[in-house]
Amino acid sequence: MNFLLNILNFLLKKQFSKKSVIISCGGGVVGDVAGLASSLYLRGLIHLHIPTTMTAIIDSCIGGKTGINYNKIINSIGTYYHPQSVYISRNIIGLLPEREFIAGLPEILKYGLINNKKIIKYLNNKNAVLSRKFSYLSKIIKLSLETKIKLFKNDVTEEGERLKLNFGHTFAHSIEMALEKNSNKEILRHGEAVGLGMLCEIYYAYGKNKTFYLAKKMLHKYGLPSDLKNIIKKNKKTVIKKMIYNFVFLDKKRIGKYPRYIKIPQIGVAKVSEIENFKRIKTTIDKTLF
Repeated sequence: MNFLLNILNFLLKKQFSKKSVIISCGGGVVGDVAGLASSLYLRGLIHLHIPTTMTAIIDSCIGGKTGINYNKIINSIGTYYHPQSVYISRNIIGLLPEREFIAGLPEILKYGLINNKKIIKYLNNKNAVLSRKFSYLSKIIKLSLETKIKLFKNDVTEEGERLKLNFGHTFAHSIEMALEKNSNKEILRHGEAVGLGMLCEIYYAYGKNKTFYLAKKMLHKYGLPSDLKNIIKKNKKTVIKKMIYNFVFLDKKRIGKYPRYIKIPQIGVAKVSEIENFKRIKTTIDKTLF
């Protein structure tokens, strides 16, 4: 919140106009805060964005979602406001730390599971992906962003199709909030949490089916976490389980009594559904994460 207010105070002090430009260069948090400030100041000025994490490059750089965390609730304050232009740099991709690069891959896998099976074929070529050859990665990035555009272009405010882009996020956000509250520091990158969240949502709907094992195999292929067993100390597991469970009910997509999640009846097909079986949430957390 203070960061946002500092930006707004600076804009006021320097007398920025509606034709002034904010250029943000950073990951999802930087893009979200800059986008939110751009949307609020004089009800909107020009925002240009250069994403610098793999997760931002293939996901959050477009779509218009802005937001900040408030009272440790993820994206609890935000608006919808699109950057006028987004610039993806091959040099930035080449310079990303290994973990930062790989942490973006679950978001790419998400697109393949919910809509475009072709993306999964590209991800199967581990050597091509990890070599970061831009001619190959640019195809994956293009397919990923096209899939996102397809799902949000007629549903910017998430009334229907766009909700499918949240596959994995109901559990991912609860995992992130639980770990952050317990340790006051980032233990998982957002993309890593999304990978775990996807496994949870598949398990909640169908158990350990073929899609579950395909997703888990892909996470293992790139050395991404597929559970929290080696991340959480034994004496903290009971507390973390309870926190994850409780945070599921803070789901921003919830419109009634039940949190919502995305289920995958088959690869390339996604459906929005409600989490009505509370006991199943606990089973999912226990069997998938621990």
